[in-house]
Amino acid sequence: AALLAGILAGKLAFGIASTVTGVVSMVQAISSARNVMIGLNAVMMTNPIGLVAAGVAALTTAGVLLYQNWDIVTAWFKEQFNWFQITFPEVTETLKIF
Repeated sequence: AALLAGILAGKLAFGIASTVTGVVSMVQAISSARNVMIGLNAVMMTNPIGLVAAGVAALTTAGVLLYQNWDIVTAWFKEQFNWFQITFPEVTETLKIF
């Protein structure tokens, strides 16, 4: 029984060591993949297709943020328009003709 317990403990220790080694290797691989992806992103940004993709992503983000903050944006524009009407009443009257 003691011999069997020793063998099982040895297998357990070997299994734990193998798992730790595997996790360390995986972390190193993920770090390397991250560095490669950063380099790939830099190359894609110098490519016209990458610039278009970045532009589409930026416009999509701006649209989502505008949708999420629509009340704040419209309130700001109303304040600016009221200021414009008070500051330049002649222009406002001229624009009412159109």
